[in-house]
Amino acid sequence: MRVQIAIGLLGFFVSNAASQATALLPFSIIGGLDAVTLTDCTGANNLANCGGTISVNGYTITIPKNTLVAFPAAFVPFKQLVAKFNTAGSGYAGLEVAIDGNVKNSVHIAGLFSISQFSLEINMGKIESLATNGAIKILNGPTIRINDPNAVYSAGYTLDPFFTADDENPSIIAFSGASMCVPRSATDAKCPQSNRPTGNDFFIPDVTKLVPFRIGDHLTFSGRKVGTEVICFEIVVENVQVRTRGTQSSFIRVEDAIIGVFTGDANAEMADTRFIGYFSDAAATASIFALDVDPCTGETERLVGNAGVRNGDIRNKWLWRADATTANQYTREYIIKSNGGQTQMTGNSIVVGQYVQPVTEWIMPEANVPGLELPSYPFEKFDHLVKGAGPFVAAEPDTIFGPLDPFPGATQPVATVCSVGNTDNLGEPVAAISPADQTLIAGSLVTLSGSNTNAALPNGNLVFTWTLVTGTLVAGVLKDATTPRASFIAPQVATAYTFSLNICVTGSATRCNTKTTTITVQTKASNAAVTDVVKVESFTWVSSQSGTISVSCRSNVVDGTASVMTLFATTLNGGSVSMVKATGDPGLFTYQSRSVKNPGSVSCTSNLGGTSGTQVATAKRRSVLKRAPGKNRH
Repeated sequence: MRVQIAIGLLGFFVSNAASQATALLPFSIIGGLDAVTLTDCTGANNLANCGGTISVNGYTITIPKNTLVAFPAAFVPFKQLVAKFNTAGSGYAGLEVAIDGNVKNSVHIAGLFSISQFSLEINMGKIESLATNGAIKILNGPTIRINDPNAVYSAGYTLDPFFTADDENPSIIAFSGASMCVPRSATDAKCPQSNRPTGNDFFIPDVTKLVPFRIGDHLTFSGRKVGTEVICFEIVVENVQVRTRGTQSSFIRVEDAIIGVFTGDANAEMADTRFIGYFSDAAATASIFALDVDPCTGETERLVGNAGVRNGDIRNKWLWRADATTANQYTREYIIKSNGGQTQMTGNSIVVGQYVQPVTEWIMPEANVPGLELPSYPFEKFDHLVKGAGPFVAAEPDTIFGPLDPFPGATQPVATVCSVGNTDNLGEPVAAISPADQTLIAGSLVTLSGSNTNAALPNGNLVFTWTLVTGTLVAGVLKDATTPRASFIAPQVATAYTFSLNICVTGSATRCNTKTTTITVQTKASNAAVTDVVKVESFTWVSSQSGTISVSCRSNVVDGTASVMTLFATTLNGGSVSMVKATGDPGLFTYQSRSVKNPGSVSCTSNLGGTSGTQVATAKRRSVLKRAPGKNRH
């Protein structure tokens, strides 16, 4: 906002029209989809990631190249939406679309784009009857089916795959998040009656199998009306509570994933970030990771917080909240992982104990000073828009989706080049290793981080090879030896290892370059002063429940010898407390408690002597419950 004011003053002799043309002005539009077109999508440019325009409410909105349209449970390239819209009988004309973007040089450019029949559509009713073909008759209501192209939850439905139910992160669930199903026969092995004991509140016998619907189940459902039926992408059985015991992986349900977007504009206010959901285990805790995407290689996980059941909540409700008081990099999806471990279901892609959740609502900064221009939407903080979605397997063929182009921000991001054709004139690779050498305690996860510093040669054209030159490791201990980042767990032996990194590129001839690094491993016996490396990975404090504190700390020792982590905070009883070791994530420890005053800062120390730096908590700015009108789900 201050920049806009400065531009206005400096542009005193510039026409008002010119100043408006260079400013970024935000817009949010919800309405019926009237028309779609592709732009520059013929010949050599006829690619899966084409952009174009849409018409809605009298506006023509530019849809950038590389746009993925958010359907209720799927992301679809814009080109595929255009093809579906233009298919006779598709019924896509008039569907509700929600667009957030900026006006740049008098052009409306979309940043976020979602589509539905009705974004707030919801239905409730009890099951009157079930059919083996997947039909569910609602008492005094419609017949519904699950949009189930892969026949995970039912006999299947394939006519409209864009409005699919999610069959990897289940959207057909009991209250606690357990996957539900419509039996295909009386003896359906994929939907066994034995997995649903008598009653509506029970411990599940087998977490690797789905739980069958029964007559009398009370459903909340959303879908798309097709003819006389509702084809559902989401069903929650509100009166069925499926529980798990401590020896089983916990089901996870995510009800909301709301991101309050930060801005440094002093004339704007921001919402906080809040994830809300339920566990099937009253003792469950979970870690929350952002799924960052490298445009060439795919997804990586970045820990942002942790959550546990709120004290005394018989529904096993969990809440994670973070305040929008510091700049963050945002991403399209987050993964919630139970600290009790994960279990693969039988015969499908569902993993019990984790849930990949797209952001359900972005709350953009709002002006808090009447009379000033609205702050533009800071899409430069959205990594999935700046860098792109990467290798998107749902496209034809597998296409690298890069940054939005044109970009709805001040500067057009430069697309990452994943590979080039002829490399003969691009020189030789230059190998580098950072840090050059390392000294660590035994049991540490050792990361060998290599790179090529010849920027003319992208990684997509290179072959990386890590080789152990001196020292001995058991076969298979060195992981990812043909990638830029290899790793191994340092054995409990005081010794030194030398590794070489060889980087080659093939053109008319193969050209290589090699660099070496030394890893020195020490034990407490060889050097009593050596310690592990400890850091605070997340720390949040919110005022609810008389003060709720959530902290996660990590040791770089992952072989189990880092067995105790102590959390220090001035407002804890006695000033410190032992943290809980996370199951399935070696080195991670978590702590959550209510009725704790804000300590301002925390630190962690492990039994191996490693101590983190002091981590300061953020301060609350504005409750997420105060929402701007028209801010839709994406």
